[in-house]
Amino acid sequence: MAPFNYSRRSIRGDTTSGWLKTHMLSKMNRVYGSPSRETQQGHVGHISKHMWALRDEVDPVDVPSFQLESTDQGDTEYYGYTVQIFPLWDEMTGDLQHDDTEVQNLNARLQAHNTSPPKQRCRGSTKSIEFEKLRRIGRIPIRIKDNARGASHDYSHIFAERCTYIVKHFANLGHKSWMHVPKEDKEELYARVVGDFVLDWNRLEDQECVKHQMHEAFKSYKYKLHRIYKKFRTSEIARTNPPDEVDIETWLKLCTQWEDDDYKALCKKNATNKSKLVINHIAGSKSLHRLREEKRDEDCTVIEFYKRAHTHKDGSWVDDKAKNFYMVKLQNERYPTKKDEGIAEEIVAGVLGQRSGYVRGMGKSVIPPPSSASRSSKVLHLTRQVESYKSEVDYYKKAYNDLTSNVEVLNQRCKDYEDKCHEYDLKLEYLYELLAGQSQPDGNTP
Repeated sequence: MAPFNYSRRSIRGDTTSGWLKTHMLSKMNRVYGSPSRETQQGHVGHISKHMWALRDEVDPVDVPSFQLESTDQGDTEYYGYTVQIFPLWDEMTGDLQHDDTEVQNLNARLQAHNTSPPKQRCRGSTKSIEFEKLRRIGRIPIRIKDNARGASHDYSHIFAERCTYIVKHFANLGHKSWMHVPKEDKEELYARVVGDFVLDWNRLEDQECVKHQMHEAFKSYKYKLHRIYKKFRTSEIARTNPPDEVDIETWLKLCTQWEDDDYKALCKKNATNKSKLVINHIAGSKSLHRLREEKRDEDCTVIEFYKRAHTHKDGSWVDDKAKNFYMVKLQNERYPTKKDEGIAEEIVAGVLGQRSGYVRGMGKSVIPPPSSASRSSKVLHLTRQVESYKSEVDYYKKAYNDLTSNVEVLNQRCKDYEDKCHEYDLKLEYLYELLAGQSQPDGNTP
């Protein structure tokens, strides 16, 4: 066989497809190994079982042999090029070398590359530059109003991005849902959020905000990964092509979950329920609670805000406008000269209905009023807390009394010690006086 050239110059050529050839050759070097030094210098080197030749319509180029696993001659598609396989004859034995295992592995890899979805140019993952700048100064302040579980501060988008980042890099995505994540793991994730933002963990609204945002971030990120999984033609191809930000072990667990029949039935049921949604809003990715806080000066009541959130710029409605007209009519008939927020909320609840754990017309960022059952359970929980606090108060009160009595004993001992010291001082003065009298000379002494 004639020697073949491996020089960079002959590979690139003068055609527009030269860079693609060089790029593909570098890929093959990384995957299958580089040729030997003799081969690079232009000598014949039997370093593998085959030689691959890239056939381009403009500038055909020969590529040195690599450790590839195939024994059949013919054309094969690889990265958009037509690859022709030429078997090398073993000069020593005169037989072709075969390895069925290597052939099967290569065919599987070629099929995976040919059937993988093309990567589109899109916005890359966030680098949290704004968060890093603010974090250098200190913990980032977040404002959460009463009866809300969504941040309404200017840094609310940074708060959401940070929660998503923590879920991506520190959460175990192998769990079926956020409810199945162990409590210890959740507490660790919550602590990371509290360490970056100014939050009062003893306040109910702050706790609900962090828990709600982490739940949404976990659900949204798994949904994003599921969309990537569904782009592949088969599950086998999907399993061999995990995203860059997910390790292979976690990706295989997720694929197993998505291939489960019960999970598929649940997804189908959720899609059917989602299609029945008739009330949409125009706030986009911004939460209704945040939009409400921004437009509070313009919208006096929740009824007026409902109109803003469900109408386009031209005034057209995105849902059934009779509901809004009905609410306004109820308000005018009940109190024609008074606009009160409490009355408006009562009318909205009466028209749109109520749902456990959710306020219709205001989104998930608002804490709903507790039901009778939840109110009673909360009262029971608070009662138990009061009892535990009372026992703690009794314990510390007893400890305080013990310390007080000990201090009194010490004070009495100090007083006794001072009295004794004073008595000793008087005795010493008396002794000094006696010694001084005895040391004086007598006048009759010669």
